Amino acid sequence: MAAPFISHAGFNAPRVLLGCAVGGFGLVGLLLSYRALGRSHSPWTRPIEGARLVTTGPYALVRHPVYTSYVAIGLGLELATGSVLGAGFVVAAFIYYDLRTREEDKWLAATYADFDHYRHQVRGRLIPGVY
Repeated sequence: MAAPFISHAGFNAPRVLLGCAVGGFGLVGLLLSYRALGRSHSPWTRPIEGARLVTTGPYALVRHPVYTSYVAIGLGLELATGSVLGAGFVVAAFIYYDLRTREEDKWLAATYADFDHYRHQVRGRLIPGVY
């Protein structure tokens, strides 16, 4: 998070507004995702015991909306500040979350019998309808 303070561009109103919009979208998505998860939230890769597979709210659009939201928040911050270095950190975070979701999908498939159906229904792992 220090990257915007180390590497940043001058003030550019359209870029700042776009960054705030993307970051705001990420924040709203994060809040909605955690709300949809409720007691099924696990801070770890493995699902918690007794949790249910959440397929509603943001989870109806993308399988891992919490990670998508974190990336959007970071991207918004980097856009608003014009930090090229920070954009590199956002790309690295996206790659990390992509790898993490692959591991999580294995655990979810092993835990929930209907996860494969959900995976085919909601194609987007991190980007709705795209990836």
